[in-house]
Amino acid sequence: MSAVSRRLLLSAGALFGLGLSPRSWAREAEGAKEAKSTTLDLSLESSPLTLPAGRSLLSASVPASSFVSLVVRGPREALLGARAFGNGPFARAIRRAAPMEEDGLLPCIYSGLTGDQAEELSLLVDVVDPVTLTLIATRADDNKAPSARGLKDGSERARSLVGLPAPRGRTAGYLVQGPARYTFARIDVAQSLMAAFEKTRKTFDSEPIWVSDISQWNGKRPKSDLGIVRHISHEGGADVDVGLPANDTLPSNVRDHCKRVFLDETHAGCSPGTAKGIDFERLAYFIGTIAEEEEGRLVKVFVDDAYRRELIRVAQELREKGFLKELGSAALSEEGVLVASPWHMDHVHLRFSGERARPLLE
Repeated sequence: MSAVSRRLLLSAGALFGLGLSPRSWAREAEGAKEAKSTTLDLSLESSPLTLPAGRSLLSASVPASSFVSLVVRGPREALLGARAFGNGPFARAIRRAAPMEEDGLLPCIYSGLTGDQAEELSLLVDVVDPVTLTLIATRADDNKAPSARGLKDGSERARSLVGLPAPRGRTAGYLVQGPARYTFARIDVAQSLMAAFEKTRKTFDSEPIWVSDISQWNGKRPKSDLGIVRHISHEGGADVDVGLPANDTLPSNVRDHCKRVFLDETHAGCSPGTAKGIDFERLAYFIGTIAEEEEGRLVKVFVDDAYRRELIRVAQELREKGFLKELGSAALSEEGVLVASPWHMDHVHLRFSGERARPLLE
């Protein structure tokens, strides 16, 4: 099958049941069970499993209260599609997940956060070449920061790198814009983002904000797997690109909100007076909410200079209205963490404090 044919299948909604009704999922699962004489069992103990070319049906067990990722690896264009069947929070979330720019290339990764109970689900995977399916998990409470001394002498480990979970619904306050293999964060960073997104959505009764690049599944910079590295940072799961909250009726995804001009031969920024369509109150509140977790939580926040000036002004207004506390408004002051940076016309770049995360996958 040609690469073009594979892309057509993927764009038609093959990945994890996109475009199928719950009844269609159920009918297909039953049909697969009848067609297969055996069902493979996937668990943390049996992972990874090798799947042959063709269609495979699996029964998967995922642990409770954990960040979980299902990882399909093999030849880059081997995956035709996959389905998840089940009623638990993990199965429902990855079934709904539809990253804006998911390209279907391997490794293809489906990440979610499980509920208070262990969960059983079925997986239906179609591939044109043999692949491996790996299950990884980190308990949500395994997020304690190691000491610098412990990291140095080897008595403590860095915190885990986890896939940012597929949002469970509108109340999550965020969506994933790019391929999920590029949205792996240190576990505490993922938790901070999720809490801030949810709080921002609740406070402003607003539409979701889109998350773009964080780190690859192996802790390297996004698109290192394709040889198209587009960042000088984003290693180890502590750097996060987030779309600018919009108030122009369009999605809050990564897109320009000003007229782009070149500052010199290699750097671009906003032309003065052209910024528009940004909800600066929501952006300041989101950043300030994270900064208020603890002093020094955010090391730097990179934005275009036009946006930086407006954020400083709006943050002080939010402080006066009681929406932000001292730590939040201080972080967004002239002496705070905001850094005027070229090439940030379409997003904001958050850098968290702490160690580089420990990848669970290579």
